[in-house]
Amino acid sequence: MAESLDAYRKTNDVIFKGMRLESSQGGVIDVSNLVLKVDLFEDIYSTFMTGNVTISDGVGLRSHFPIVGTESFLMSFKTPGVGADDTMVYMNVTSISKREINNNSSTETYELKMRSLPFLMNDIFRVQGSYSGKISDIAKEILDKYFPDARYLIQPTKNEYKFTIPNMKVSEVMDILCRHAVSEEGDPNYVFYETLGGFVFRSLGDMCRQEPVKSYNNKLSSIKDGKDKSRQEFLKIQEFQVESDFDMESALSNGAMASRLITHDLTTKSIGISSFNYVATFDDYNHLNENRKIPVSSLYSGIKNGVNIFMPKSTLNHGDQFDNNQNYEEFVQGGLSTRRMWLTDSLAIKTAGDSRLRVGNVAYLSMPATEPKKGANDENYENKYSSGKYLITSIRHHLLNIGTKEYTNTIEMSRDSLPQTIPDNKTFENTDGEQDRILTND
Repeated sequence: MAESLDAYRKTNDVIFKGMRLESSQGGVIDVSNLVLKVDLFEDIYSTFMTGNVTISDGVGLRSHFPIVGTESFLMSFKTPGVGADDTMVYMNVTSISKREINNNSSTETYELKMRSLPFLMNDIFRVQGSYSGKISDIAKEILDKYFPDARYLIQPTKNEYKFTIPNMKVSEVMDILCRHAVSEEGDPNYVFYETLGGFVFRSLGDMCRQEPVKSYNNKLSSIKDGKDKSRQEFLKIQEFQVESDFDMESALSNGAMASRLITHDLTTKSIGISSFNYVATFDDYNHLNENRKIPVSSLYSGIKNGVNIFMPKSTLNHGDQFDNNQNYEEFVQGGLSTRRMWLTDSLAIKTAGDSRLRVGNVAYLSMPATEPKKGANDENYENKYSSGKYLITSIRHHLLNIGTKEYTNTIEMSRDSLPQTIPDNKTFENTDGEQDRILTND
């Protein structure tokens, strides 16, 4: 039986379906044989996708097809053997850099900087006018008007709001909406970003409710996914780096651990004070894992003041129907804390490319314990604190179009919680009697 054309044959396998440049004046040219590599970037904290295309030109491309920043780059690719659909890329060329001409002037290489079409529209158009209703409905209305061809996913929000937008970029408006939005489940941590699948307006809390789309391991022998080595390589961590670990100093100074909200109502001339503590409010929001990043009975669990946040307000400023705009106690402190908790405990891994993967997915990482194994079936081999579910916050799709052609992902991921409870002084492992011995130097 003939081998399927869609089989995964080698590590970092990829299928390209074509690459071309289109001019806004109507010209089209196939550049599949000129492109050396393509890099595409998705980031949960960046509104728009970006990318680069490296071209090796020995046919005088720019003499016959001038590239001046009014062109679009189109390509289609997919990871074979995993049931992936073709991934379509459509981005605008904005500049050329890293141009090098070889000594005999027969070839030159250069890099095309690319941005998505909404990125350019964001700089051209401005949002102005009055909008009212649920924030998710306002977000949909703005995207339909200013990015009419864009695909998007919008998570419903609660409460009615009213905003008067004074000539702002779409990205600036969406940032305001994210800071005010609270999901129907009570999560105040919306983000707005673009992926290869379109725009996403969604809370981090809702993303936490997903099941992992993949499980990665740094050892082939630990990957239980058939006996095909190529398939196992598909799930192997090729490179690994710790981006950040805990940072209690920052957590205290930026309001992640505790804060005090002070409001001054200009209408009623009243002052309101609301205290927030990460440990006490942990169960009020959705988290990726079940446990806090610090023990319940810790030095920081009783903090009631923390960072001071001052917010002026004016009751009935938009009428009594829209006072949710200034219900700061519902979204300011919780949003600040739950967002900040994602900025530590982050990793970066390099893996075989998977065209189905998107920022906002959840993945499971199996990390080895840094201690000797006690036997072939030693359960302590996996680090129970470092392993577990992570949210994918950034993906670099690196597509190499030379030689055997390869596709890899560099994935940044983080988490806001832990899979295991941090023990108190009565439950630490292998420490019975050690504390007294150390303190007395016996």
